Amino acid sequence: MKKKKINPAITISVLYVIINLINCKISDPNYSKKLLLNTTYTGFISRDFFQVVVNVPILLEEKTITKERQTCLEKSIYERDKLTIPILRSIATNNIKNKEEYPGIKINIGDSKNKSELSRGEFAWFLDSMFLFKEDYSSRKSCTFVFRIIQDKLYEKVENVRLVIQEDIPKQKNTFLESNPPTSNSNQQNNQNQTQNPSIPGVVR
Repeated sequence: MKKKKINPAITISVLYVIINLINCKISDPNYSKKLLLNTTYTGFISRDFFQVVVNVPILLEEKTITKERQTCLEKSIYERDKLTIPILRSIATNNIKNKEEYPGIKINIGDSKNKSELSRGEFAWFLDSMFLFKEDYSSRKSCTFVFRIIQDKLYEKVENVRLVIQEDIPKQKNTFLESNPPTSNSNQQNNQNQTQNPSIPGVVR
């Protein structure tokens, strides 16, 4: 019986796979724990995990510790949204559907006074789902808060958000008055009505 010849290409590929398996390193089992311990980064730490770190300056006012902390916490909500919304907008702006919906419109991510400003409504579900993970009052100059949201396919949900651009509506001219200006007869009638029904100060007719 003739011996079957082994294809050298198959032998090389098998050896390549074996070598790669030997050199493979075991993934860090504490990787997910390290992500949760990160309290300094702002943005998407993973596609399911978003975090924002907020620093609120402490004003030099005579307040009790309780009121001072309550004031910091209330301000942190506004600062949280202020930092988070531009990040979400920049992700959703790259959506192909949004580019097709608003062709030629440039969205200024960092300018809240932009005429084509995006409303908060598209991301209300995201902001309202965030929870306070950490609060730090150890510094005398500022309070630090860490807000988080962890959901499955969170990044993908933000990518698929349909944006609504609020544009200024141009003021319409009163074409009726322009095409039908008041005549002299109508002015005379108005003067007669004013003489017959004089206005009384302090009385709204």
